Amino acid sequence: MDTRWLETARRLHAQHPAVDTLAPNWDSEMYLSPHMVEMARALKAQGLSRGNIQARLAAYLVDNIATDAELRRGYLDWWKRSGVTAASTSLVFSGPPSRSWEYVLGAIGRSDRLLDGLRGHFIKGLRPEDVEAAHASGQHAIIFNLQNADPVGDDFARVDTLYGLGVRIVQLTYNLRNLYGDGCVERRDGGLSRFGVKLVEKLNERRIVVDTSHCADQTLLDALEVSARPIAVTHSCSRKLGNHPRGKPDHILRAVAERGGYIGILIAPAMLTPTGRGATLDTVVDHMMYVLDIAGTEAVGIGTDWGKPYYLIMEWTYDSIVESIRPGDFDWVGWLPEHRFSPNEACGGMETWDLWPNLTAKMLERGLAEEAVARIVGRNFLRFWRDVVGSASSAGKA
Repeated sequence: MDTRWLETARRLHAQHPAVDTLAPNWDSEMYLSPHMVEMARALKAQGLSRGNIQARLAAYLVDNIATDAELRRGYLDWWKRSGVTAASTSLVFSGPPSRSWEYVLGAIGRSDRLLDGLRGHFIKGLRPEDVEAAHASGQHAIIFNLQNADPVGDDFARVDTLYGLGVRIVQLTYNLRNLYGDGCVERRDGGLSRFGVKLVEKLNERRIVVDTSHCADQTLLDALEVSARPIAVTHSCSRKLGNHPRGKPDHILRAVAERGGYIGILIAPAMLTPTGRGATLDTVVDHMMYVLDIAGTEAVGIGTDWGKPYYLIMEWTYDSIVESIRPGDFDWVGWLPEHRFSPNEACGGMETWDLWPNLTAKMLERGLAEEAVARIVGRNFLRFWRDVVGSASSAGKA
C-alpha cells in the first residue's frame, strides 16, 4: 500500500474520533506482552480451554497494568498504533444462562479495575460527548456492551442496574435462542418473543442501544418494528457477498438504515468470503461498498470483531473455543461446521487490531472520499448514538 494513504488515514484519525463498535475485548483479546505469550502457550500445553486461557490473561493484565511499566507501555502503544478513540468491549456473549449474571458482574468489575489502572489514558464511554472529549484530550473511551441479553434474565430491574454500571449497548441474542428471541444459527427463527418486546421497550426507556448483530432475521425485523428508537447492527456484513447467516440480507440492511439505524462492518474472515478463507482488507471494503450502496453514507461504520493476537500465536481447534470442554456439555457458542469458523484465520492487512489505520487507508485507496471515510470510521456511529441517547442531560430518561 502506498504510504500516502496511511499518512492520510492517520491524519483523519487525529482529526476525527475513530469508533470500533465491536472491538476485541480490551482486557483479554488485544495486546499480549512477551510474558503473556509465554503464559498463554504454557496454559494451552496444560490443556486449558480458550475461555480459561482468556480469563487468565485478563487477570494478569488487570493485576499488573498499574505497576508493570513495560506492560503498561506496550498496552498503551498498541492503542496508539490503532488510532482508535473509542471501542465497544463485550462483557458477555455465550455460556450457560444461569451463570450469566454473575459472569457479567465479574466482567464489569474487571473492566472497572483496568480503567482505574489506566486513569489519565482511558475513560468509560457513557454518551457520545465522552467519546468526543476523549478524542480532544488524547485519551480513549471504553463502551460497555452485552453480546447477549441473558444476564437480564426475567428481571427488568437488572437493566437499570446494568445501566448504572455503565452498559450502553445490549445485543438481544447471541447465536442461539434465549428468552427474548432467536439467534442467527438457531434451528427456527420464531422472531422476537413477547418478553423480548418488553425488553426492547425497557432498553428504549433507558436509552440503551438495541443491538441485533447476531439476531436471526425475523427477530431483527421485529425489534426494528417495536423499537421506538433506531437500532444497531454493530458488527456484521453482507450476506449476499459472504453467504453466512451472520451477514445481513439486503432488505434488512436497507430497513435498518431507513429507520436511522447503524451498521458496522466486521473483519472476521468466516463471514466475509464464501469459503471463510482468504479474506483481506479489500474483501472488507468490498462489503463496505456494497452496504454503502444499499444503506447510504450516513448509516455505515466499523465493528471489527477480530484481530485477536492470542488466536494467532497458537494453533487452535474448534473444541478449544467452546466455553466448556467436558464431554457431553452443551456448546453455547452455537457454530456448526458449515459456519466455517476458524480461530486461526486472519484478515490480510489487519491481522491484529492495532493495524486499524490500514483499513482506513484501504478505504481511501479504493476511492472513498475523505469526508465519507471520516463518517465511516466514527462520525456515523456518534450520530446514531446521539439519536438513541439524546443529550447528556436526557440520557437514561424515558
